[in-house]
Amino acid sequence: SAMSAGDREEPAMWPREAASWIVSQADHVTVLEAGIRSLADTLQPVFERGEYSLASWRRHPLNPKSADGRAVSWVFLADTLNFSFWSDAEADAKFCVTYAGERHTGYWSLCAAINRTLDEGFDLLDPKLWPGLTLDRLIHLLRGDRSEMPLMQERLDCLQETGRILVDRYGGDFNNVLLAAAGSARRLLELVVTEFPCYRDVSVYKGCRVGLYKRAQILVADIWGALEGAGPADFNDIDCLTAFADYRIPQALEYFGVLQYGPSLREALNERRMLPNGHPMEVEIRGATIHAVELLASEMRRRFSTSGNGHRLINSVLLDHYLWDYRRQFADKIDHLPFHRTRCIYY
Repeated sequence: SAMSAGDREEPAMWPREAASWIVSQADHVTVLEAGIRSLADTLQPVFERGEYSLASWRRHPLNPKSADGRAVSWVFLADTLNFSFWSDAEADAKFCVTYAGERHTGYWSLCAAINRTLDEGFDLLDPKLWPGLTLDRLIHLLRGDRSEMPLMQERLDCLQETGRILVDRYGGDFNNVLLAAAGSARRLLELVVTEFPCYRDVSVYKGCRVGLYKRAQILVADIWGALEGAGPADFNDIDCLTAFADYRIPQALEYFGVLQYGPSLREALNERRMLPNGHPMEVEIRGATIHAVELLASEMRRRFSTSGNGHRLINSVLLDHYLWDYRRQFADKIDHLPFHRTRCIYY
């Protein structure tokens, strides 16, 4: 395993604790209570109408329609490659994939490319094929209309390494990892970040190892969605997941007045400066994103428990989905706010 002895001795803090600690130490990012309350005002009617629920996931046209082992394999492939889609190019040269007559960007461009590959008769869902993939082949399979997805060599490395681990330890099938988690989201998360190095989204912030685990958490959440919380995805502890700290959710949170950035961070964002993964400013944005959504979930739960609507399912996963969708839907209103630019395999 790529895990060093040092990693074993000192496990990273888990996302919820890590985020709370980062916010308590942060120099560049503040979470505003007034913003949390005002965003909760916006969200309350949305959740009262039941617009975001466990069933929402499968409604997206690109997501698998069958709640079965194939869907789990699809999710694992997508989330193993679910990172760094942002483009430096102007909108017309952005990475995009046209599939079934529709043009997709960002994460959905990856989903479209996966579905196109399956339509073409190559079973990319089978991890036994991943170690033998070449860079040229993967570039062809994930080709865009006009350009190449960023970090293609890293995407190949993730697939090859992950495929080898699945073949060596899990019979070449991620469903066996899911079964090993025995119905616990927390256990599945632990297995994923322990077994697969490319999911180990850990930074060192002010001397402390913080696990933000964006792709590992979204993997667990997507499996929960794909299987509609049934069978091996009947997780009684799904609320152990936090929001998925990427570069889009913080943009939405800043738009809603939840996150406030200090002058030097604001300048870095305005100048579109690259922040390396693990940079204190980057860790603070991601930690504050997770912590803000935790506070938002608490506020929403409080409101529903007092309004007699306590049966509504409120958790960070569903709140994250709302914010991510909102940013896409209202990009014209939000995208004047610069997102932080970090190129890495973790988000």
